[in-house]
Amino acid sequence: FNNYHGNRRRDEAHLALSGSFALLGRSHEASLGWTRIVDDNHIASRPAVGTLPDTGSFFDWRNGAIAEPAWSDQGRPADHGRVRQTGLYGVSRFSITDSLHVIAGGRMGNWEIDRVYFGSPQQYRYRNAFVPYAGVVFDIDDVYSAYAAYTGMFTPQNARSADGAALPPVRGTSREAGVKAAFFDGDLNGSAAIFQTRQNNLAQ
Repeated sequence: FNNYHGNRRRDEAHLALSGSFALLGRSHEASLGWTRIVDDNHIASRPAVGTLPDTGSFFDWRNGAIAEPAWSDQGRPADHGRVRQTGLYGVSRFSITDSLHVIAGGRMGNWEIDRVYFGSPQQYRYRNAFVPYAGVVFDIDDVYSAYAAYTGMFTPQNARSADGAALPPVRGTSREAGVKAAFFDGDLNGSAAIFQTRQNNLAQ
């Protein structure tokens, strides 16, 4: 039995620029941005003291709640760490025709993870992880529009293996296609879509 308690803190900074530009006689849009996020975790644990409560049988889950034990007044470090991530992204929306628009962009990110996990120092670095994005939107008429989109995935995770090491980042792709509708000048909206998401290294 262990009781975990602590503090979590997040500091964020974001910068973004957006505007329009002319190309091949048509007006298009573009956005650029930068972000920095710092997460600090300070988690301590307190072991149970005295006589431990009877847990009963794990197969008899209807037997009611287990009594809470007495906890030690002395906490010990469990998971202390800092995660720093920075990212630079850009996206453009190209107006091919009045009805057809193409969106393309991506994000380049860096992660630095430093922690002490139950007394074991751990350090992870992920550099220049690129995540692409692409999409297309076709306005069928004033009410209906069809779209398709694709994006990559790269997400470091806090889940751990049996020996306490952090699992590799989640990598994968996501695809989506659908139809949207705006009725009564946008007062009533509807949509239908299909998705396909594939992820590797996802914790179970």
